[in-house]
Amino acid sequence: MADAPTTPEATPHRSPADERPHCRCGHDRDHYMVSPVAHYTFVGWCLVIFGISAPMTHMEFRCRQCDQLIESTTDRDVMESYRHRA
Repeated sequence: MADAPTTPEATPHRSPADERPHCRCGHDRDHYMVSPVAHYTFVGWCLVIFGISAPMTHMEFRCRQCDQLIESTTDRDVMESYRHRA
């Protein structure tokens, strides 16, 4: 018996959000239970303490429910889009 041809209708649609990493609870980095955690250099932390914006070295996304690290990034565009949520 031959395999049925694969058509776009036969394969389930997966959105880009389904491809993102997620924790064991099922939360991805855009879920409200996931917190972005910014990391700075020592000088960066000194600037932040005085209220001056400093560039981040990297950002982690951690689930607040299960405390699992979901994703870590050094992409400046992603870090800038989550800057005020951290």
